[in-house]
Amino acid sequence: MDWALKSAGSGRARFSEKQKSYLAARFRIGEETAMKKDPSAVARWMMSAHAPGGRLLFASDDFLTAKQFSGFFSRLASKKTLESNELIEDIDVATREAAMDTLLNQATRKFAQLLMKAITFASLFQRGS
Repeated sequence: MDWALKSAGSGRARFSEKQKSYLAARFRIGEETAMKKDPSAVARWMMSAHAPGGRLLFASDDFLTAKQFSGFFSRLASKKTLESNELIEDIDVATREAAMDTLLNQATRKFAQLLMKAITFASLFQRGS
């Protein structure tokens, strides 16, 4: 019997180039102006960010969580240098963390679904006895 959870295919392991650019720009703005914003506020701004043509910059599938912003920002802040190789490494680490969060959330949802099925089955079995 196979007990492994199957991938739903929705878990994304890497940030898109547009997301990376947005993350880096938000970080730089906070560093340059010394007005660092709360990651949850930046996550909300991402949902309403507009491109120069007036369209939304990101689709709902591209939104990032405050935790993803926070992880990315903390890595950049700890280095204080934004050389391209270091930035790529930081983005990769933050991306892996985001993927782990996604997998954990999927596993938790799957476990809850299986638990509900087991409870339903047990109650049906008790009624039938």
